Amino acid sequence: MFHEQAGLVIDAIAKNSAYGAFVSQIQIARPPQLKAGDLSLALFRMAKELAMTPPALAQEIADNTVFPDCVESVSVAGPYLNIFFKRPAFAQALLKAVQDKNYGTTDEGKGQKVLIEHTSINPNASPHIGRARNAIIGDSVSRLMRFLNYQVEVHYYVNDMGKQIAMLVLACRDKPDVVFHEILDIYVEANKRLEEDPAFEQEVFGLLKKFEEGDQTVRNDFRRIADICVAGQKGILNGINIDYDVFDYESDFLRNEELEEKLAVLEKSGTVFLDEDKRLVLDLQKLGFSREEGRYSVLKRGNGSTMYGYRDFAYHMYKLAIATGKENNIVVLGEDHKLYFEQLSLVLEAFGYTPPSAIHYSFIRLSEGKMSTRKGSVVLLEDFLEEAHQRVKEKIKTNTSDLSETELDELAHIIAVGAVRFGVIKVKPNSNIVFDWDQALSFEGDTGPYIQYSYVRAQSILRAAGAYVAPLDGLTCAISDEAWELLLSLSLFDDVLLRAKKTINPAMIAQYMIEIAQKFNKFYHSVHILSNEDQNVVALGLGLCQATGRVIENGMMLLGIQLPEKM
Repeated sequence: MFHEQAGLVIDAIAKNSAYGAFVSQIQIARPPQLKAGDLSLALFRMAKELAMTPPALAQEIADNTVFPDCVESVSVAGPYLNIFFKRPAFAQALLKAVQDKNYGTTDEGKGQKVLIEHTSINPNASPHIGRARNAIIGDSVSRLMRFLNYQVEVHYYVNDMGKQIAMLVLACRDKPDVVFHEILDIYVEANKRLEEDPAFEQEVFGLLKKFEEGDQTVRNDFRRIADICVAGQKGILNGINIDYDVFDYESDFLRNEELEEKLAVLEKSGTVFLDEDKRLVLDLQKLGFSREEGRYSVLKRGNGSTMYGYRDFAYHMYKLAIATGKENNIVVLGEDHKLYFEQLSLVLEAFGYTPPSAIHYSFIRLSEGKMSTRKGSVVLLEDFLEEAHQRVKEKIKTNTSDLSETELDELAHIIAVGAVRFGVIKVKPNSNIVFDWDQALSFEGDTGPYIQYSYVRAQSILRAAGAYVAPLDGLTCAISDEAWELLLSLSLFDDVLLRAKKTINPAMIAQYMIEIAQKFNKFYHSVHILSNEDQNVVALGLGLCQATGRVIENGMMLLGIQLPEKM
């Protein structure tokens, strides 16, 4: 909404024929201090086009423009033209806009299909907290895209035929009733055996060969183990509000006719060749790769069986055919996959495809060192969530005694998941996360629980007021700076979402949620809403509670975080 008002100001300036062709050069911003104005127009670029000094242009525009009704006054500050809005009219417009439960959305994505691949954990273990960052980022981006009316399809790529799965198939042959929580221990033992027993490794490769040759019994064994793992992983990720639309299986890309044709073309130029071991190898330097390390990619073994790279090229070609365009194909990858993604992109470009957009994320560690975990080497997400749940539960117990055990567990779950997801998503993907329990679970500061608590506070005020409808006209009270700061921030919700989408960075939404919660609480402490004698002040206060609640509801939904009714 803020930018709609800014647009009216720009349109008014453009009506002057001397300026109309140059208004696109005006830079829009918020002044650093409220006393300087509500909207700041930087005129450096426009002044250069008009061969004027920016201060002179600012004064000329101020003197010769009929500004729209939403403008109270303007002031010139050097090269800036600062705009002050009419506070009551702006407040009424905002309070009306937030009556829409989808406040903040746009039709930007209408008619466009987006494919997002994320998580895609090797199905040999329970997900650990580091991989959960992949899922949380991918899920938040998916939610944002859907909210902006894109048609979103979320994919999970299942490695159902690699060396790791073959090891598990062999290790589980005498375990018909194996369950997911046994898999990691079995895998650790199988991997140890692989290192010590060359015959076992040959058995693994023999099983993979049978798989590729189409042995149905072997394929069924592989699919059984993969499906046990995927179901277990999905169950854990569902617990933090993450789900998927499509599970793609690597084995479906063993052979690809289109890829074979494109490789045949590259073979003629020597970009693809057979090495001394009869392996099919791709020389990436001939596609523009600049380094020696990572120059060669083996696509097929000497016996003709395909390698992971071959199948992954085929998979990406399949995805790119579903939703065309770089912006509409997104993959979430760890920062340790940057080199591989560079290689993949070169190959896809050589094949005539536009590579997907990649979100590379950094790692997570605990500030207090490694927490207790059942497996010792990694912190499993399941253990991490249980730790958060128990810590939150103990904190709630010390502050309230009117909850049943069931209610206590439900509330602890909502707060714990919110704390974990928010603690991960508030940091931009390419920055490392140092996860601190006390900070993440605090009801104060830049945390999920703090925002949840702010929402509950706003809702409790509305409940105390009874049936209430926000004032849509006739608001006449003076609007304090605390209320005005909150109103201006609430009006920027749509702009924040569009910027988060453009940069594929949901951390921007999390930081905005912190800003809203902070400004709401500052406003809350500045005025006693329900006991105020001025009914206009009461109406404005309740309207701001309603508007804050709506923005937090929608913003936290985009981050996959539930909001409790009470805390």
